[in-house]
Amino acid sequence: MADYIDDDNDKADPTTMNNENDVQPANFGVAVDNRVETTTTTIDEKISNDATSTKELVDFKVIYNKQKYDVSFPLDDTVATLKQHIQVLTGVPPAMQKVMFKGLAKEDKTLRELGIVSGTKLMVVGSTLNDVLAVNTPDRKSVV
Repeated sequence: MADYIDDDNDKADPTTMNNENDVQPANFGVAVDNRVETTTTTIDEKISNDATSTKELVDFKVIYNKQKYDVSFPLDDTVATLKQHIQVLTGVPPAMQKVMFKGLAKEDKTLRELGIVSGTKLMVVGSTLNDVLAVNTPDRKSVV
């Protein structure tokens, strides 16, 4: 329900309005219809966030450069999404990663489709941008 303000800046009940000039709607910068729509959007976002938090997670290990990372990830997310998470862990950009589980994992497959279960080990092969630049930058001694 919209808040109404009378001339004395006190809140008034819209059902007791005697004259439209006495009581005016509060100015929130948006129309009443937009506020209802915004509220609906907020509820929809909350529902989608709740659905996200209830996704079925699987716990597995990611092995990269002789280091093991414990990961908990939704089973229905794709390998492409997993690669973005692996970038946070390892610093290797997704385009330079190869994720292997029973062969090379395709980016459009979900973890469920790959057959990832709790305790699975995924191997990641790739190079960070700094590693690539270090290899491609010639030393002054080798150029002379």
